[in-house]
Amino acid sequence: MRWPLRWKLISSYLVVIAFLWSGGLAYLQFGLRAQLEEQLADGLIRNARLALETLKASRIGKAQDPHKALRETARRIGGALALRATIIAPDGRVLGDSALLDAQIASIENHASRPEVISARRDGIGKIVRRSETVGSALLYLALPITEEPVKGGVIRLAMRVSDVENVADEMRRLLYIAGGAALVLALVVSFGAGKIAERVFQQLNDSVSAVMRGDFSFRTRSTRSDEVGEFSRAMDGLLGEVEERLEDLRRERDRFGAILYGMSEGVMVTDSEGRIALVNNALRNIFPALPLIREDIPTPLSTLRAVQVEQAVLEALSGEEVVLEREVEVSGPPGKTLVLHAG
Repeated sequence: MRWPLRWKLISSYLVVIAFLWSGGLAYLQFGLRAQLEEQLADGLIRNARLALETLKASRIGKAQDPHKALRETARRIGGALALRATIIAPDGRVLGDSALLDAQIASIENHASRPEVISARRDGIGKIVRRSETVGSALLYLALPITEEPVKGGVIRLAMRVSDVENVADEMRRLLYIAGGAALVLALVVSFGAGKIAERVFQQLNDSVSAVMRGDFSFRTRSTRSDEVGEFSRAMDGLLGEVEERLEDLRRERDRFGAILYGMSEGVMVTDSEGRIALVNNALRNIFPALPLIREDIPTPLSTLRAVQVEQAVLEALSGEEVVLEREVEVSGPPGKTLVLHAG
């Protein structure tokens, strides 16, 4: 089954859109998500350093209740940064957590084995995305070691929900769906219109070729387009006009030749290269009355003249043995005739 041109164009547009849309989704799923998480982590690093400075300036060592002061400092840092802030002792005990009440802090499990705490002590920074057992959701953790009193050897940790990243990704995904749908509709409209225009142009060119095949050289596309297709159409029209003019010249020459031929008193016969009769005038028909009507679509052999000597003379002339052949030939009657034959 042959597909119309417009459907081929539509299919090509859809393939391109599907490819770009798939690439956008892949980038959104992997590239953009990683970039957002990296940007959030950079922000957490800056905030964690700020939290360290806040912790140093809190003068917890001079407070009447240092543990209470640490809990209040953690809440103050968390509130100022809109993040979860946790202060962890060198032995892993949680000294303060902005997301927990005092009673919850006292019962929370030791954090010494948490991967971000281990990395902070070993490498100077700890960063990880994992599910928090305390709050029950995925968090992005950033931990830095505390190198000065009042919690020297401990760790300060900030955390934020990765749902923020998911929200941004979901919004981007929604926009991508909307943009993809709009591009799809636009592609359908544009490709359908372009297909119709292209079909009309090719139909005009096809009509031109069909007219030439039928022998009708009067057909014209009369294109008014200013692009390459219009130039080609006008060139085709010019070619058809030239061919039509040449054919008209040939028709006039044929008619003039025919008028001369049929007005001659001498009998004239024209054959093709194989000796088949192509044209005779009235004078020749008077000499050979048995000659059938000459038709272009049906070959007429020389034998229809019923004159053996004439047939032999024509064949000799066609063989090229003599450029111009002249002789007298006898034609049986009744009545018998003696003809002077010129062949060449």
